[in-house]
Amino acid sequence: MGADSKFLLQKQAMLLRQLEEELRMRKHGKQAMLVRQLEEELRLRMRGPSIEMQQQMEVLFAENEHLTREIAILRETIKELELRIETQKQTLQARDESIKKLLEMLQNKGVGGKMIEQLEDQTKKELEARLVESENLIRHYESIVRNRDQELNITKRLDEYRGEIQRRDQEILAMSAKMKTLEEQHQDYQRHIAVLKESLCAKEEHYTMLQADVEELRQRLEEKNRHIEKKTQTAVQATQERNRINNELSELRDHMDIKDRKINVLQRKVFHNNITLKHSFSKTSIKQVMVY
Repeated sequence: MGADSKFLLQKQAMLLRQLEEELRMRKHGKQAMLVRQLEEELRLRMRGPSIEMQQQMEVLFAENEHLTREIAILRETIKELELRIETQKQTLQARDESIKKLLEMLQNKGVGGKMIEQLEDQTKKELEARLVESENLIRHYESIVRNRDQELNITKRLDEYRGEIQRRDQEILAMSAKMKTLEEQHQDYQRHIAVLKESLCAKEEHYTMLQADVEELRQRLEEKNRHIEKKTQTAVQATQERNRINNELSELRDHMDIKDRKINVLQRKVFHNNITLKHSFSKTSIKQVMVY
C-alpha cells in the first residue's frame, strides 16, 4: 500500500516536472512564424514607417501583453496546482500512516486478510481517481499553455525589436531632420532659381526689346544709307554736271578770250584803217581845195 502511494506521488510529481520543463522550453523557444512576421514587419518598418505598421505593432504589443498576463495567470494556476499536489501528497502520506495504523490495529484485533485487501483496493481506487483527476487537470492546463504558447510572442525578441524599432525611429527622425534641411535648401534653391528665371525672363524681354530697337535702328540706318547713297549719287552727278559746266565754261572762256583777242586785233585794224582813211581823206580834201 505504501509503495503504490509513493509510486502515484512520484508519477504525479514527474508529470508536474514535465509540464514545468515543457512550459520553460516553450517560453524560451523560437516561434518561427511569429518571428518571421515580426522580422518582415521590422524590415518594412526600416524601409519606411507607416501608420498601418505602427497600428499593427501596437496591436502585437497589446496582444503580447495580454498573453503575458495569461501566462502569468497560468503560472499562478500551476503554482496552485503544485500546492494542491503537495497537499494531496501530504494527505496521502497522512492517510498512508492512518492506513498503516489501521492495518496494524486490524491485524492486532485479528481481522481477516480479505477485509484488509478490500480496504487496500478501496484506498487504491480512491488514490487512482485522485491521480486521474490530477492528470486530467494537468493535461487541461498543459493544453491551455500549449495553445497560449503558440500565440505567445517572445518578450526578449519583442524587446529587441522594440529597441531596434526605436533606434530606426531615431535614425528616421535624424534622416527626417536632414531631409527637412535638404528640402528647405531645395526650396531656397527653387526660390533662387525662380528669381533667376524671372531675372532671365526680364533680361530676355529687355534683349528682345533691344533687338527690336536695334532692328529698327538698322532699318533706319539702312534707310539713311540709301538716302545718303542717293544723295551721294546726286552729289556725284551734280559734281559731274558742275565739272562738265566748268569745262564748258572754260571752253567758253577760252573761246571768248580768242574772240576778244580777235576783236582786239580787228579793233586795232579798224583803228588803223580809220586813221589811214582819215589821213587819206585829209590829203584828198587838201588836193581838192588846192584845185579850186
